Amino acid sequence: MTNGMIKAVVVDPSAPGRLALAEVEGPTPAPHEALVKVEAISLNRGEVKTALDTSPAGARPGWDFAGTV
Repeated sequence: MTNGMIKAVVVDPSAPGRLALAEVEGPTPAPHEALVKVEAISLNRGEVKTALDTSPAGARPGWDFAGTV
């Protein structure tokens, strides 16, 4: 089951700072994974540096979030 389109922070080389908020296809969780409705995210310095330096276009940086399962 997919979750349809969602908003995500993505690497976009044409955007100022190489990061943009974009509509992307939602995740399809595996049987051992939970789907979380995300309410807030944060990007740490290392994730931003990687996005600026080496991440390919379309990459979705970040691991920290809060939401509802």
